[in-house]
Amino acid sequence: MSTSHAIATLRLRRSADMSTMAVPYPERFHLAKAYVRSLHKQGKELADETQLVLYALDRQACDGPCRDPKPSAWNARERALWQAWDHLGQMSREEAMRLYVKQLEIDEPDWWRSSAASGPDQQAAGSSASGGGAPAMADEGPDASSCDCKFELLRPKDSADGAVPKPRYEHGSLCIGSKAYVVGGRLGGRYLNDCWAFDLSTRAWRERKWRQVDQSNKTVLPALAAASYLHVGGFKCVVVGGHTKPDDRTEDMKVYKVDLSTMEVERCDAFGESIPSARGGHASVLVRSQVYVFGGEETNTKKLRNDLYVYDLHSSTWTLAETKGEPPSPRSAHSMTVLDGKYIVVFGGGSVSRCFNDVHVLDTQSLEWFEPEVVGEEAPEPRAGHASVLMSGNRYVIIGGGNNVRACPDAFVLDLSALSSEGSGRWVPLGDLGADLALSCEGATIVETDAKGTRALAYGGYDGKYLDRLCTLEMGGSGRRPAAKTALPAKTAVPAAATNGQGPPAVPAADVAAAEDPVVASLRAELAQVKERLKRETQAKMRLEVENAELRKALARHEDELPVSTMVGEANGKGAQQEHATEGGGGWLSYIAGSS
Repeated sequence: MSTSHAIATLRLRRSADMSTMAVPYPERFHLAKAYVRSLHKQGKELADETQLVLYALDRQACDGPCRDPKPSAWNARERALWQAWDHLGQMSREEAMRLYVKQLEIDEPDWWRSSAASGPDQQAAGSSASGGGAPAMADEGPDASSCDCKFELLRPKDSADGAVPKPRYEHGSLCIGSKAYVVGGRLGGRYLNDCWAFDLSTRAWRERKWRQVDQSNKTVLPALAAASYLHVGGFKCVVVGGHTKPDDRTEDMKVYKVDLSTMEVERCDAFGESIPSARGGHASVLVRSQVYVFGGEETNTKKLRNDLYVYDLHSSTWTLAETKGEPPSPRSAHSMTVLDGKYIVVFGGGSVSRCFNDVHVLDTQSLEWFEPEVVGEEAPEPRAGHASVLMSGNRYVIIGGGNNVRACPDAFVLDLSALSSEGSGRWVPLGDLGADLALSCEGATIVETDAKGTRALAYGGYDGKYLDRLCTLEMGGSGRRPAAKTALPAKTAVPAAATNGQGPPAVPAADVAAAEDPVVASLRAELAQVKERLKRETQAKMRLEVENAELRKALARHEDELPVSTMVGEANGKGAQQEHATEGGGGWLSYIAGSS
């Protein structure tokens, strides 16, 4: 059965379990994506064929039909991903969302129970069918004002050597697994490049030393402040831009790939007709394999920018995005997050004369800026240098910051649960932070520390003195505003007794097997064949590299007898070998689960 025929058949075969789900789309699709991301954060991976299917359906749901150019046959990973997406043809976004959930239920029948157990924001209350067979009504979710927020100081335990990081601000932070990392920043007039790992289970600090590797593209991370740190999968991250000390300054923005397991740093190439100027205080987000960089302050001229650049991690190419609509005004020290793998949200920031509290959204599909309607009884005052993190339920938490006069002592939640459906948001104040927490500061960081998106860890900052305090954030509630009382088809009603208050029941194993045959099984089989063919091509390429290496070794043994022209050819070949040797890093599908 061809893929197109399989997809066409699958469109017509909506199984009973899909028609009885109480959570509507696209919310159910986003819950499924969040579950897959949580598996990735826990170090668990789905089968390669499943990852291919989910990747393709995710791209189709978020970006529509494949229009990307076909990758080179030498890039097996990109070729497989592209073919999986291209196979879906003109499938609608709605259908791709439904098939994504269906595929996940085949491989992870209990995913919904795990998702529901992660908090009330991911639960769907069972809705009873009315006695007369009337359509069920959409259940009301908790209002944004119901989200509970708890801040607490976290006192680290003494490490074996008693070492702790110096106070700092404008540093970078990441959380990978059970460790939170703090990198670089500024202390007084000093730029820092040290790296520290905080173990969330033992509450102890440990310094990590950069490893110097004798290769042309390897380096030690320079001392940076106000740079962007983005997790790209596994223990790897990319570092984008940042202010540096005068001796290290360049004309163009630099990008580094960092492996926190080996502590090796690689300078990334930069191609393209337009490369952004060196800057700091910009904001960056990762959307699949592309880094979006907005605004910032130029390091050499101090000029504020409001341009949008896109860096492709696979091709190492910069592109100046030609956007539509009115972009945010030039600024730095703003915050930015990405929602549903599609919408980039910018908040606040400042210029020389003023700070901002406006909210702007970029649709990455149309590259159009717009200002959403944001309501609420109280909005945050203008600020820059605040800390921010996107938590469960699409709640964007804003903490502290400054406004050119004083530190901002409060925190807010920007509820973005209705952004994709209604183009709107809602401000919810969380109140004053209090002096003891030391979060009323600029240049602090906060990162999510659990797969459920309910806990985060803040560190550092500046409030007239440099800080080194740790503070935890724990959020309850969902942040979802009440759903409209819109009638849904009667088939979506699920008796409460059938769900025990935990949302739709898991699909029985027998039903899963029946659902998989022959539709999804056909798609799986075809994608498996694609992967196997590309694997053979890759192995053939690797054998060729080995044969070339052996030939070079044989030539080297007789180099004194060879003419100069042959020696030149050998030197050129060695560069290609080194490039191939350093090309990898992680499994060929390792980044898929966490890329959207």
